[in-house]
Amino acid sequence: ALHQLCDQLGPRLRRDEPLSRHTSFRIGGRADYFVEADSIDDVRSAQRLAHLLAVPLWVLGGGTNVLVSDRGVRGVVLHLGRSLAFLEWQPNGDGMRVAAGAALTFKKLVREAVARGLTGLEFAEGIPGSVGGGLLMNAGAFGGEISNVVDEIEGVAADGAIVRLPRSQLRFGYRNFDLPPGLIVTSVRF
Repeated sequence: ALHQLCDQLGPRLRRDEPLSRHTSFRIGGRADYFVEADSIDDVRSAQRLAHLLAVPLWVLGGGTNVLVSDRGVRGVVLHLGRSLAFLEWQPNGDGMRVAAGAALTFKKLVREAVARGLTGLEFAEGIPGSVGGGLLMNAGAFGGEISNVVDEIEGVAADGAIVRLPRSQLRFGYRNFDLPPGLIVTSVRF
């Protein structure tokens, strides 16, 4: 099963990957296993790989402001790839609803909203990192924060099931989001 899973991931799975290549500070040792997930199935494969190897699974977003030890990371590091950096706009009355992939940069989300003449994300201008990372820290500035504009999140549970959680089930604190255990966020709806 392990060999089949490794074959399935192909070049998206790398051993002894230098994490310095994936962080803004360009420091850090190697990950035992590194998975560049380009789909929900890749996320599931990374979860399964960590389970089969009986090692921890770590999710690395954009790598902004992340310090990785020179000793590296034991286990599987999952990095959400470009196909999970999408934007989908849907008219919603006088405004728009947007689904943003967790790997999308906050910068791109804000710029696209401004280009469409939309308001509500102004506070996020200048916030580094990805939408998923911003969610996990309830990023904010200038009196606004992501918890004020999130409508729903979608992710992959530890058992591989796709989970959608509406705003009413989300618990935020100051620079904190209580992520359900084992859930890997793949998109956020605003």
